[in-house]
Amino acid sequence: MVLLFLQLAMCLCLTLIYAEPPKIQRFIHARLVMDDGMQEGELWVSQGKIIAPQNTADEIIDVQRKIVAPGFIDLQINGAFGCDFSINPERIPEVAKNLLQFGVTSFFPTVVSLSPEQYRKILPKLQPSTFDHRRAANLGIHLEGPCFAHQYLGAHNPCHKPLEIDGLQNIYGDLQGVKLVTLAPELPGAESFIRELKSNGILVAAGHSGATYAEMKMAIGWGVGFTTHLFNAMKSYHHREAGIIGAVLLNPQIPYSIILDGIHISAETALLCWKCNPEGLILVSDATQVLGLPDGDYWLGSMEIESIGDRVCLKGTRTIAGSKLHLDQAVRSLHQITNCSVVQALQAASLKPAQLAGLYPIKGTLSVGSDADFLFLSDALQVEATYIQGECVWKKD
Repeated sequence: MVLLFLQLAMCLCLTLIYAEPPKIQRFIHARLVMDDGMQEGELWVSQGKIIAPQNTADEIIDVQRKIVAPGFIDLQINGAFGCDFSINPERIPEVAKNLLQFGVTSFFPTVVSLSPEQYRKILPKLQPSTFDHRRAANLGIHLEGPCFAHQYLGAHNPCHKPLEIDGLQNIYGDLQGVKLVTLAPELPGAESFIRELKSNGILVAAGHSGATYAEMKMAIGWGVGFTTHLFNAMKSYHHREAGIIGAVLLNPQIPYSIILDGIHISAETALLCWKCNPEGLILVSDATQVLGLPDGDYWLGSMEIESIGDRVCLKGTRTIAGSKLHLDQAVRSLHQITNCSVVQALQAASLKPAQLAGLYPIKGTLSVGSDADFLFLSDALQVEATYIQGECVWKKD
């Protein structure tokens, strides 16, 4: 036994002596998007993390003064490239690979309103995964529905709206892997539902709702900490009843998402959001399986949709049903519409969603100790390369 122990100890010592030290990368001549602004400098990476500057590096990459920014995080994406997460979730690795071209390094696969039986079948197939750090990471599931106000269902199937909010297990089953739930906070039973979600560490968002200003303020007290696609599928702003829109735009503590595809809201409305609550603005794609595909007929969950030009609608109607938006396109649009800084536009798709989802400072930043998920971008904010864990996983031809 003693001899065996000595042999094992010797093997361990030899392994430590001859093991190769971790590779150190040095990215030079970069314009870095830091939390407090852009600065000229270098980025050092080792073992998938951003590290402090060292004396030497094993590999030096000349960035040639390109913008280096944290990877984008999409909190609402229903699918892409022919995959709908509510229909064929087994194809999520394919979507995760193709999103790299848009600068998306992390995302929340979003599931639309389904029946309890369908949730139990779909959710286990959408559990968080890094896909071996070669694709955009699935950070957790976004359940959009089914607890919505009937008059603000939008493209969600009314057949799946529950008669009452009667418990998480009855509606969804196992909540493993769920990170975000969107619901209408004015519905009967919503308070206990929201509090239970919060107690499970799940972020709760208001959406598809007719809540009044007072009801939204009350829901914030219960634990609602976000608003899904502000202005869309919710009660309109009225000069005598500000509703959710007024509650969010007047409260910089409440983040909200917008879909800047030129269809969901106008440029003027986007500018209004920026003027009122710039700190809370988060960009999402709300992309459907149509993203990356030609015009035609497709599906969003159990609802048939059609893609014509830039618009995706329920088939035969003008009801908007998600988008075909690239998240990097939304970043460029925010910069152009609001005249915000490049840093602010980029942070609306990186730092801000990371902070909201409790991922900061591991994600959404180039700070020492964070994951080395970052992008090279041109001055026009076109994505030229995507890095995950310090390795180039996509590069523009």
